[in-house]
Amino acid sequence: MALVFCFQFGNSQSPQIFLSPQQVVAGGSTYGSVKPRIVLTRNNIPLVMWSRANGIIYSSRWNGSGFSAPVQVTPTGVLCYTNSNEGPHIAARGDTVFVSFFSLPMTSSKIYLVKSIDGGLTWQDTVRADHQPPATPGYTPAVAIDPLGNPYVVFEKATQTMQNPSQMCNRSTDGGQTFSMEVSANAPAPGIPCECCPPMILQKNNSVYVMYRNNINNLRNIHLTHSGDSGQSFTQNIQIDSTNWVLNGCPSAGPEAIWNGDSIFSVWMSQVGGNGRIILGRMHGGTLQSNRHRIIDYQNQMSIVQRHPSIAGSGDTLAVCWDDNRANSNISCFVSFSTSGVSGLGQSVVWLSDSVFSATGNQQVPSVAFGNGIFHFVFQSAFTNEVIYRKGTFTGLSVSETHQNLQVTIFPNPGSDFVFVQTSKPGFSYRMLDVKGQEIKSEVRVSGDQTELDIQDLPKGIYFFECNFGGERVVRKMVKL
Repeated sequence: MALVFCFQFGNSQSPQIFLSPQQVVAGGSTYGSVKPRIVLTRNNIPLVMWSRANGIIYSSRWNGSGFSAPVQVTPTGVLCYTNSNEGPHIAARGDTVFVSFFSLPMTSSKIYLVKSIDGGLTWQDTVRADHQPPATPGYTPAVAIDPLGNPYVVFEKATQTMQNPSQMCNRSTDGGQTFSMEVSANAPAPGIPCECCPPMILQKNNSVYVMYRNNINNLRNIHLTHSGDSGQSFTQNIQIDSTNWVLNGCPSAGPEAIWNGDSIFSVWMSQVGGNGRIILGRMHGGTLQSNRHRIIDYQNQMSIVQRHPSIAGSGDTLAVCWDDNRANSNISCFVSFSTSGVSGLGQSVVWLSDSVFSATGNQQVPSVAFGNGIFHFVFQSAFTNEVIYRKGTFTGLSVSETHQNLQVTIFPNPGSDFVFVQTSKPGFSYRMLDVKGQEIKSEVRVSGDQTELDIQDLPKGIYFFECNFGGERVVRKMVKL
């Protein structure tokens, strides 16, 4: 069942958010479902990557009506480490895609990259991306891609017993065939990196930004370090998180971030008032000035723990998703949308997964990508061992498309037999949609300013009228009793 969610932003016409029905990408004992991630390739085609527990990485690409049969990313004989907190990372630019991972066994792990040049249809052989000796293996890599298709990699090195960790960064200038010697990405920061929280890397022009959870005498805030010379050295450190989470052990919870205009939007999990909460921060990429961070969805219940945030969007259109245990102690996925920028996030929080309607199973570790006005989500259904996909679309108007001079009234509303659609301007066309976004009725042209509709045969529920006045659109909600 598709769901519709209405958001209120001031006096503007509210956009409607439709989530498509849950669709299985893959899963089961053959393919697994651990920590799925989603990116958009050329022409905004979704590509999903996930792994089987401590084993093989797979991918599946949207083919126009569903997802293709899973393709094995890692070659036979190469096993990756993965769980719901740590696992492979994926980045895409056009049809160039890189997957980074660290190999098993952990006592001798290495950092590898696998490349695709056809949007994930086929994958090349693995290339080792680190130069670490056996005494200091590499862990938890993340990858970014520059406009020329060259990858940048950040990873954590430590001893075989996870002592003396350090965040390391290197790059390739030949499309991922060879890599420069890594340098310390946490050198400008006090303390040491948290033992096993995955880092995040972004690249723009000559700047490289590494985000990770730091550890200063067990104060484990999120830090950002900056390189202005394409990752050859890191000279600036900014603490973007001031939640001051004091913790004796690593929470295995790293940040995620996107570029949005000239700013970096980052999300992470921290502890606020004794609760695990999802935090959003914003920092100007040029001046490195950080705006004060904020909680996305504040829950008063002490037992609720929010984890695994993901963010996507462009301009004022944003979505942040995560998982928590508010649904009968089961873990479910949630999302907050906004078409009014950061200020709109958290005004409404909706269910991304359907486990709220079931008494069994956990749905967790969501990931989101955004392109062409559509949000694409994946998450893991741990109970069914499946990777689940949904997309979120806006039907109706965004805030910037609101036309205050056009009035549309539906009466009676709620209605049961007949309703009238009356407008302040004659001459319009309309579409009537159900909550799945499917067209129920339409009329190409109404000559006057009013039309009558027979709704006697419609099931009870919520419907939407999209009225078009020669390019200007207004959407109104109607309830059928």
